[in-house]
Amino acid sequence: MGVTKFISQSTAYAYDPRGIGLANEKASFWRDPPCPLGAVLSSIQRLESTTLATHGTVLRFGHLYGPGTSFTGNGWFFREIQACKMSIIGDGSAVFSFTHVRAAAAAVVAALTSNNYGVYNIVDDWPAEAAEWLSGLA
Repeated sequence: MGVTKFISQSTAYAYDPRGIGLANEKASFWRDPPCPLGAVLSSIQRLESTTLATHGTVLRFGHLYGPGTSFTGNGWFFREIQACKMSIIGDGSAVFSFTHVRAAAAAVVAALTSNNYGVYNIVDDWPAEAAEWLSGLA
């Protein structure tokens, strides 16, 4: 039996920061990212192109939070904040979107049971500036 669905996990946090307003699925990825992100972004774009060429589904998740993630009380990100090792860069106005792990799992199930294909941002309804969510998490 052959493969009938192709679903790829992608990222909803590689959009060009010079975009206007909140990004949607048609927004451009970062055109000239910092060097470490360049190779990752190139791989993501290749993965998405391959997925779409097979009429597959791309799920672009925000930063995952919930049980088992780095944003829990024992997660590495949370520990870095508690140890005052996490800085707010610039004026802290960079906007972040998050995805709870249960919402991510539900999106995968929906993609498996749907006949639709394409690119979908799977993010929360409350994007927040770094200064806001980092201070709240701290």
